Amino acid sequence: MKMGVAGVERWGRRREGIVTLLLLLLPIEYLLLSAFLHGGDAPSDVTEALVGPELVGSYVLPFISRPTLWEVFDAFVLCPFHLLAVGVLIVGGVGLYATRRVAFPSAGWCLGLWFGLLFLHIAWLRPWNDERSLLAAAGFLHRHGPARFFVEYGRIDPWLAERHPPLGPIVLGLLLHFGGTSLSVARGIGILSGGVTLWFTARLARLFRCDPHRSVLVLVAFPIFFWSSGSALLDMPATAFFTVALFHLLRYVRGGGRESDLFVAAAAAGASCLVRYNAIVIYPIAAFFLWRGGAVRRAWIHFFSLPVLMLLAWGSVLIVSGTAMPQFRRLSQLASTLLASAGGGEYTLSTLVPLFPVQLGIHLLVLLFVTLPTAWRWGGGRTLLLWG
Repeated sequence: MKMGVAGVERWGRRREGIVTLLLLLLPIEYLLLSAFLHGGDAPSDVTEALVGPELVGSYVLPFISRPTLWEVFDAFVLCPFHLLAVGVLIVGGVGLYATRRVAFPSAGWCLGLWFGLLFLHIAWLRPWNDERSLLAAAGFLHRHGPARFFVEYGRIDPWLAERHPPLGPIVLGLLLHFGGTSLSVARGIGILSGGVTLWFTARLARLFRCDPHRSVLVLVAFPIFFWSSGSALLDMPATAFFTVALFHLLRYVRGGGRESDLFVAAAAAGASCLVRYNAIVIYPIAAFFLWRGGAVRRAWIHFFSLPVLMLLAWGSVLIVSGTAMPQFRRLSQLASTLLASAGGGEYTLSTLVPLFPVQLGIHLLVLLFVTLPTAWRWGGGRTLLLWG
């Protein structure tokens, strides 16, 4: 017996609700795990309680040492307990929803809940060394002003001066000017950047005629996105500028935008690179879309000239402050170690393998495989692109 139109629509809504419920449970269980098992530790530490990757890696990758007693306990006690707890949450939540004993909230309520959890996360997440360095640089800017900040940039904090451009501390310094110099206030940069990223992810979804609700929910379910949105780090500001640049560039290329979109895209791309140098990957992506969109030469010049000028201006500051050569040597050393040496490959793998599950979300991988046929049939590659 075939299901009627009303039945199909009702099941479709229920299926969307179940998927949304699953996604919302992920940051909740991640938050509880971080708070109660590891005292608010960062993902690199919480990973041990997720899947015991050091134990797995010690048998898969020969350069990782044999597992310690704690790692064995991690994999065979904490990991099963964690997965059982998550399973109970998911099955119980889906059961309540499917039997209509609980009404599922709207998208606005979902995001409100997510941001509420984020504020709780900020309250007990322990400070990270990178946060302390960034806060020290922003505090220096707040106390002494931008002129002295640029002159003394190479001497404020070695970690920042050797590896990163200045826009992150500048934005954070402005935030501290209005809210005070505490770490909790500084972590507002993560919330602000995360909100901007979510907003432009939804706009990207509409641009590709995909479901913005689904795209945003999948993004907030990534544990690394949840954690980064509550931290005073460079990751989320760079991601926010990157997303803004990508949206305006694609809107221009697809013919729905104006010249102002190209200017905003260029400015946001340059800003992203002035937060983190690795955001430079946006330029080959932009070149590909401009080429596929048949952009005229003027569009190419307008997009690439502004970021080049921004980076040249920053380069002149590096030279004046005496930081150009130390930063160049440090970045060259990192690149050669990671890309050209056997030890660099070993280091990269030993770093990525433990972080992989917590960054992507092991449960999202299951959800992706379950929904892959439907996602491809309904939305094709566009849906999968936005989900990624």
